[in-house]
Amino acid sequence: WTYPPGLDYCQRRSCGPAQPLGDEGPERKTVNCPNVSILMPGYNGGEALRTTLRNILVDPFRDYEIVISDDASSDNTAEIIRSFQDPRIRYELTDHAGYSKNLEKCRLRAKGEILFLMGQDDILARGALQRTVDAFSNPAVGAVTRPFFWFDDAIHRPVRALTPHN
Repeated sequence: WTYPPGLDYCQRRSCGPAQPLGDEGPERKTVNCPNVSILMPGYNGGEALRTTLRNILVDPFRDYEIVISDDASSDNTAEIIRSFQDPRIRYELTDHAGYSKNLEKCRLRAKGEILFLMGQDDILARGALQRTVDAFSNPAVGAVTRPFFWFDDAIHRPVRALTPHN
């Protein structure tokens, strides 16, 4: 994966030294590395992933990347991801390795300071990314959890809810 044309390297120190990825011509621009890396390991979840990506992309928080490692899906996952044409979505099709190794591939590719795990079929609560970033502004915070809601048909009627303190 490389940045889209016109965006060539990261400036944020946490991303490491600037790495030119394109021509050195006059059109060269820079891009800041994201504050949050949304890690999304996936396998044959194309249609659910479409809903998940739409849900993330409408959130008002914008300082993120979505790192998707596709564990050798045989469905239309790649086509669905490419249809979004959003430079924050970083997609890689990998050899089948299982969930844990696929998640590790996401982590290794992440450029953000905060790692945010999402399943390919998860729904992001509005404002969850900003609340996570806000929580990490406290130096005593090392990890953040979030409520879990399980849905069948309607996402507005959870079948089961677990909060971090249940």
